[in-house]
Amino acid sequence: MYSFRQQLRLARKLDLPVLLHCRNAFQDLITILQDEGEGLIRGVMHAFSGSMETAVKCMGIGLYISMAGTVTFANAVRPVAVARKMPLSHLLLETDAPDLSPEPYRGTRNEPAFLMATATKIAEIKGLTLGEVAAQTSRNAVELFRLPALLI
Repeated sequence: MYSFRQQLRLARKLDLPVLLHCRNAFQDLITILQDEGEGLIRGVMHAFSGSMETAVKCMGIGLYISMAGTVTFANAVRPVAVARKMPLSHLLLETDAPDLSPEPYRGTRNEPAFLMATATKIAEIKGLTLGEVAAQTSRNAVELFRLPALLI
């Protein structure tokens, strides 16, 4: 935990975003993030697999929530529930390539071109157009990573 805390402090000092992947340790992660500067840490919960309650805590700390291909799986319950309630202003999309290929590519090597399937599913879940989802998640990525705005 010492090294993780040091990395968070360095990211905060250099004003860099953190990319966090968490499985079955959300409470520990949230405690550490709150200790290390709630609201001062910017970043993303990569391939988010937690509950909406956890997502709300993460967003309160200053993190975006990133959804991967798992939201498209036929047996997806939690990812769909989170996507439905997630404010689009805090949502990012990712491939997690080469893993977590969305339907209908599940079981094959994931690639960036498959992101469209994830975006389409998010739009369906949220009752939005694909264009609305693409535009806002692109704006979110530009803001988080401080990318040139001309990318959107």
